[in-house]
Amino acid sequence: MRTPALLAALAGLAGCATMTDQQCRTANWVEVGQRDGAAGWAASRLHEHAKACGEFGIVPNAPAYERGRQQGLLSYCQPTVGRSKGVEGATYHHVCSGPAEAGFLRGYEVGRQIHGLKKLQDENRKRRRELTDQLAKKETSADEAKRIKRDLDRLEQDDRRLQRLVEQAYQIPL
Repeated sequence: MRTPALLAALAGLAGCATMTDQQCRTANWVEVGQRDGAAGWAASRLHEHAKACGEFGIVPNAPAYERGRQQGLLSYCQPTVGRSKGVEGATYHHVCSGPAEAGFLRGYEVGRQIHGLKKLQDENRKRRRELTDQLAKKETSADEAKRIKRDLDRLEQDDRRLQRLVEQAYQIPL
């Protein structure tokens, strides 16, 4: 009985590896580093690759990887990327440095503000659906229906205001 469960657990762990046997054997470590840098991975990502490839007796070329990662970070550490990561609600792992980090963080902060505004819009939409459902119920009194309609109007106005703020935030120079 334990063997199938153990095999399933091992199969699940294998899915956590950063690279497959074939990828490890054919890796261009500069390219692997470039991809990881462009994705904003910290230098510790190489340790994860080393662990995955070590299972197949392959050792990554650390200097080549780091050269590539630094090249990839040049494209990642941009204000527009910072903004899009902030909008996604992604965590920044402090991989940028110097002036590039300042620009990235400027964009990231704008993105975080947009993310917050969009969350408020989502909450408003959810509340409007709840109120609309409540309004549709036959047992809703006339007074209650008036209150719900006022609340719906306020939420609609709030949503338009939030949308304007989102649009304005996208216009902030990075």
